[in-house]
Parts: sequence; C-alpha cells; structure tokens
Amino acid sequence: EIEPVALACCGYNSEHIIKIDPLGDDVSSQLFFSGVVGQGNEFPGHLTEVSHDIIKKCGGLPLAITITARHFKSQLLDGMQQWNHIQKSLTTSNLKKNPTLQGMRQVLNLIYNNLPHCLKACLLYLSIYKEDYIIRKANLVRQWMAEGFINSIENKVMEEVAGNYFDELVGRGLVQPVDVNCKNEVLSCVVHHMVLNFIRCKSIEENFSITLDHSQTTVRHADKVRRLSLHFSNAHDTTPLAGLRLSQVRSMAFFGQVKCMPSIADYRLLRVLILCFWADQEKTSYDLTSISELLQLRYLKITGNITVKLPEKIQGLQHLQTLEADARATAVLLDIVHTQCLLHLRLVLLD
Repeated sequence: EIEPVALACCGYNSEHIIKIDPLGDDVSSQLFFSGVVGQGNEFPGHLTEVSHDIIKKCGGLPLAITITARHFKSQLLDGMQQWNHIQKSLTTSNLKKNPTLQGMRQVLNLIYNNLPHCLKACLLYLSIYKEDYIIRKANLVRQWMAEGFINSIENKVMEEVAGNYFDELVGRGLVQPVDVNCKNEVLSCVVHHMVLNFIRCKSIEENFSITLDHSQTTVRHADKVRRLSLHFSNAHDTTPLAGLRLSQVRSMAFFGQVKCMPSIADYRLLRVLILCFWADQEKTSYDLTSISELLQLRYLKITGNITVKLPEKIQGLQHLQTLEADARATAVLLDIVHTQCLLHLRLVLLD
C-alpha cells in the first residue's frame, strides 16, 4: 500500500524511491537496551536471552522496538513472567512480512492489553485528534477530568493524577513529546500515525469513540455513539453523519470549517465540546449561545480565527469546569461567578 503512494508522489519514476531497510541486529539491540535501562547503563544479564528473541521478533522496526522497550522499562522489577508472555505472544512472521501494518498492530495490541485500565481510556481518547496534531498536556488533562477518567488518589488532586497519566503515556513511548520545558517536563505531544491508526480501530471495536473525516464514506459503528470526532473541510464531508444515532453523544470534537459544524442542539448530553475552526474569511462568526442548554457540559474549548457569540448567562451550566476561547468572543458572561465548578477560564473579548 505504501509503494503506490510513493510512486505517485515522485511522478511514477521508481528511481526516486528510496527504500529504507529495517534496523540491523546490533542497532536494534542498542535501541532496545537503551530504552529499557537508559543510555550507557548495564542491562540485567538474566534478561539478555529473552530480550534478544523479543528484539528479533520486532523485525527491525524502530517504533515496535521503542514501544516494547518502554513497556518493559515499566515492568523491570516484575520478574520474568511479563517478558516471557510478550516473547511467546509475538510472532516473527507478521513483522517480517508486513512491518508497517499487521505486525505493528500486533505489538501495540499486546502493549495495550497490558496497560492499566485507567491508561487504556486515556490512550483511546487521543483518537479524537487529527493526525500530526500537537496536543497540549494542560488541555488533555482537563478533558480527561471532564470525561470522568480520573479519580483522586490519596492526597493527590485529580489534575495531578491526570498529569501523571500523561507522563506515563510519554514514558511508555505511546505518544511522542514535542515541547519540553527547562525542567525536562513534556508540555505537549503528538501521536505517531501507526499508533493513531491502532487506537482509532480499537476505539470503534470497544465503542469508545468514532472519528469521521473526508476520506470516509461509510464507517462501522455501534447503535449508540458516545464520543464523536469530526474532521470536515467542506460541506460534502458531512454526509456520513446521516447514518449515525447521535442522541447519546457525550463528547464531540470538531476540526474544520465553521459552515460544516452540525447543530449543537442535537447534542443535549454533551460533557466535552472541542471546537477547532478555520474560516474562509477573517470576519467569520459563529453563534454559540445554545451552549446554555447543554446542562451536562463540563469542558468547552474553542480555537480559530473567528468571532464566537457566547450566551450572556451560563448559570445553568453548573458542571462547567473549563471554558477557554482562543477566538474573539462578543459577550461578557454576566453570571460567571455563579458557576461553582469552574476551574479554568480564558476569553479574548472584542473591544
């Protein structure tokens, strides 16, 4: 599937296609060992034999080696059982024959099945984002909290717990860091396209979420859609919505032109609403006064070079935790002080 795309990109001149070979045994081993114990540290001798077999079964694929190594790093003190399980579960043939599709899916599926339940939900949630989209840690943490994925642990507040979950996904190599501060704290990440493809498929299988974009004309889905992500760039893209039952949607993310945005009135049970607009004209506006009817709303994030009209009163949104508009807003929320659950507020008001 990759070669026809490469041919098309270079004008069907095969001389311009460079085929990248899988990593050799020595480089694969170095990458795996450094991923488990860190660069320059000694690898435990009793794990060497089983490790070489696992490395071989990764087929020289860097992403498979890195994610597998990061997983074992978190299991380093748990003895041989987990190592032997992965060793026996991986089959060399898939990664050798198809290192970019089925083989990688097999590795990710094994790692996913061994994740704690709390991290599974947090990982699947990333499927709502567009490919190569830079995801801010602060936004993601608040979205997880609004979704109800996070529980308080001892003396830690939920935001701290959620931050630890994000750091865990980074540490396991399931997301890739982008912005890192001077304290070596990861502030944002992206999801590798193979990981994104896997979690989107897994989200549909588990009826966790559905993502629709312009490339899809049909999609396999359950009767009740819980989380919906729409990536629409023109009005023709909206046709797949006709076959979905949307009355139970609790979370929606929209990436696209304002004119493609469906009516919010159809989503009365929304808890999370993420709107990333782009507009054909700078003076484009969008009426969001109907959010006052979303009584379960906990999180609202709006971005884009547009003007949004917010309701003057939101006192009915008693569960609202986050309201951020990285867009021009036309209203001052007169009763904002009465939203007792509000933790984060950012608005850019018009003069």
